[in-house]
Amino acid sequence: MLIGIYYNWINPLKAMSHERSYCLTAEAKMQGCELVFFKRSDVDYIKRTVTGFIREDGEWTKKTFSLPDVLIDQFRVLPKEINQGIPEAKFLAHEVPRLKFGIYDKVDMYDKFKESKKIAQYIPDYDIIKYGNEIKKYIEKYDRIVLKPRNSSLGKGIAYLEKNDDIYLVKQNNNIYEFNEEQFANFIKMIIDLPESYFVQPYLECRTKLGYPFDFRLLVQRNGSGEWNIAKIYPRFGSKKTIVCNVSSGGMTTNIDYFLVSEYGNDKAKVIKEVLSELALDITKYTDGLFSYTLDELGIDLSIDKNEKIWLYEVNAAPLNTCYEWDGARNQIAYAKYFAEQSNKSKLPKKLWQMSNKVKQGLNFLLQDFEKNKKEFDYKLYFKINKAFSSIEEQLKSRYIYLKDDDFEELTNLLKKELFKLKEVNNQSYEKLLFINEVYQKWQQSFKDKLFQFE
Repeated sequence: MLIGIYYNWINPLKAMSHERSYCLTAEAKMQGCELVFFKRSDVDYIKRTVTGFIREDGEWTKKTFSLPDVLIDQFRVLPKEINQGIPEAKFLAHEVPRLKFGIYDKVDMYDKFKESKKIAQYIPDYDIIKYGNEIKKYIEKYDRIVLKPRNSSLGKGIAYLEKNDDIYLVKQNNNIYEFNEEQFANFIKMIIDLPESYFVQPYLECRTKLGYPFDFRLLVQRNGSGEWNIAKIYPRFGSKKTIVCNVSSGGMTTNIDYFLVSEYGNDKAKVIKEVLSELALDITKYTDGLFSYTLDELGIDLSIDKNEKIWLYEVNAAPLNTCYEWDGARNQIAYAKYFAEQSNKSKLPKKLWQMSNKVKQGLNFLLQDFEKNKKEFDYKLYFKINKAFSSIEEQLKSRYIYLKDDDFEELTNLLKKELFKLKEVNNQSYEKLLFINEVYQKWQQSFKDKLFQFE
């Protein structure tokens, strides 16, 4: 089985970390697969091939392959490219089963979670910053608050705010600022004017006994049977001077069992771990049910405050597993294999070809019957032919983008028009049916030559 790893303008090997590409490649080989890393310009949608790098004898080798059995859109760039009308992206999206899809932003996900009785209790208060008064309202209510960008990741852009008498204290990126009322008003205006929308939340005091901020990343993935499971749980903790715990922002990790026993004792540690795991699975299954496509992994960020209440910070659709690449790679490859085997998309070309042969056979019967019984038109057979051709035409629409220089679309539209006319008695003639058959033969030849290549 061939699994493709895709990126847009540069090869994914240059975009992802060495540890991730190595773990994915090694895991694929251990599971009897090959991984090919390729970029957009490596896609040939006429020949239906990709040219990319595979690992052979300890070296990266560039080779050309037929289409992968499944595609991992590691950086989720295909949806944006599809919207831009990029033909290679449309081709891949319609021809190869794909993994890696996005979810809603932080606020929209919170809105959805609020609708779940089971999950709503773990969501902190939040408000979108529109006019600035939301910030002052939260400071008055909670004393200490945080501002977060709706679409950021890796802890970027998060700011901590508190008020001491007439001075506002703002902490961001290890920097500390003190503002008076006028300066703070300018700060709020700056937040409002930023191109990215922010939201406000109360500051949740989730710190260890020694005062380090911490949270838990739970990596939830589908396994080789398509079932959700907890691949890894690890605590992350940051500097005492910060409020973020992300490893990418200088945070550190440790063993989950050691951490829980150290912070909560033996009796509570096991219970807390089970509760965190069950909650992460509930959140994952609920999130997965919000979308028409299938998610393959989520990073669930949870924490526990000083009153031992659990809070949901956020859900990530493509979590970075920089500390535990092997744990992530194992399930990712296993599920990619399962997904490819379960998907029918790779069989679509052959199915459509078989349908086109049935339409051809139907047109021949219609022509022969009309020649024998010129006064009788087989409407039942005609409607079956029209319905089958319309079905083929509908499924081929997405492919016209990369056949724009071909006459295929023109032939398709001509056939659709002529078949529609056959409903009228004055268009039902042997010559008309003969003409439709001739056009259909040209259409089917173009279909075979340009759209599909069979062994």
